[in-house]
Amino acid sequence: MQRAEDALEAALTRRIFQPNMAVTLLREYGKAGNLSRMLYWVQRLSASGRKLTPGIWNAAIDAAHKAGDADTADALWRDAAAAGGMGLYKEMRRINRGAGWRMASDQPARSRDAASTVLDLSSCSGAVALAALRAEARELRLGPPSAFRYVFMGTRPPSRDAIVAELNEGMRTLGLHMSAVRGAAYFYRIVVPASQPSG
Repeated sequence: MQRAEDALEAALTRRIFQPNMAVTLLREYGKAGNLSRMLYWVQRLSASGRKLTPGIWNAAIDAAHKAGDADTADALWRDAAAAGGMGLYKEMRRINRGAGWRMASDQPARSRDAASTVLDLSSCSGAVALAALRAEARELRLGPPSAFRYVFMGTRPPSRDAIVAELNEGMRTLGLHMSAVRGAAYFYRIVVPASQPSG
């Protein structure tokens, strides 16, 4: 992979960098289980002044997940969120004269207000979705008993079945309770049951 690293470094130096070059390299390091080189390149790209794209963050979080390092995946999720790099929170809008909801898929949320935003897990990888759910579980436990988050799971094509199963298991492991949202297909409301301790 040295040749790919050299090519990426040259592209950064010559200002001809394309994000797909970084995504490919990070995915290769994920397959090889080489987290140290993956993290080096995330830091190198950030230090170069480039805005890391969702694809780059996704590849980095996937690499950590494949290595079984949830702490690193969560740290990358926090870094991505702080940099505004994932865009998974979307605005929700009322439809059918207020009887239902739809997600504004092309409209990133202007805030994280639980009543009007939804966490869109319909197209991201299982690794990114699990990192997002772990972050939400932490926030919900720190919030008031009434705290909740809307989640959009998508239309579940067969190619997503394994990811949806992984997310459902992840939510059970995290102690999250999920219920369907009336009038909003594939929307769910997640909460931490009141009997669970915070922290």
